[in-house]
Amino acid sequence: MTWFILLVGGVVGAALASAISCAVMRRGTGHSWTTGRSICDVCAEVLPWYVLIPIVSYVLSRGRTACCKKIYSGWYLTTELIGFVGGAYVASLLFTDLRAALLGAVLVIYALYAIRLDAEKQLVAVPETWIATIGILGISWPLTIDHAGMGMIVGGGVFLLQYLVTQGRAIGFGDVWIGVLLGAAFGWPMVLIAIGLGYVIGATHALWLIGHGRAKKQMHLPLGAYLMMAAVLFLWLEPWFLRLYT
Repeated sequence: MTWFILLVGGVVGAALASAISCAVMRRGTGHSWTTGRSICDVCAEVLPWYVLIPIVSYVLSRGRTACCKKIYSGWYLTTELIGFVGGAYVASLLFTDLRAALLGAVLVIYALYAIRLDAEKQLVAVPETWIATIGILGISWPLTIDHAGMGMIVGGGVFLLQYLVTQGRAIGFGDVWIGVLLGAAFGWPMVLIAIGLGYVIGATHALWLIGHGRAKKQMHLPLGAYLMMAAVLFLWLEPWFLRLYT
């Protein structure tokens, strides 16, 4: 039964990730993200339902569009996989710890949006980051507010220092707010591990790009996306690190 609940949660999370991906890709195009059929990013042909199954369709098509056989962005699959992991986490707590499940849900939903937006549009939506941070603080209040306060200072401070030292050339100011959000979600000192995991994911992706000859000069590496991928994964890992810390 437990595995069934995790599977259902994962499927819901992957479906949500697919819907959020659609909304992000339509942002700024003039198309409504709530209505209209899904279309190919390359040739704009309307896509049938059976090529829109999260994760499965991407794997079966080997990452190519069903109509013009062009290569899809790997961020589609990445976001859906993160959605699956996040959805399974929320489902695992839904009947045992509603507060933690709600906190996880807010973080996962924001993460899916932030991953796609930063990876595809090179943007960090600051107002949405504020809303997610306030939501996380509201759900966790007053249980962990002392750890969250220190976590927000440290999380935001890590990126603010980088921003000031590099004069905004290495990271954008939106990443500072993501650091604040991570601090609110994980508190002190777990926020440092979550941030470190984000950098490990980013470095791994960069090495993969170099190894496959896909790295280009002035290429945008979406730090915000890496950090939010790490955040969802760390939801599962945090209890293990807490046991080590205590």
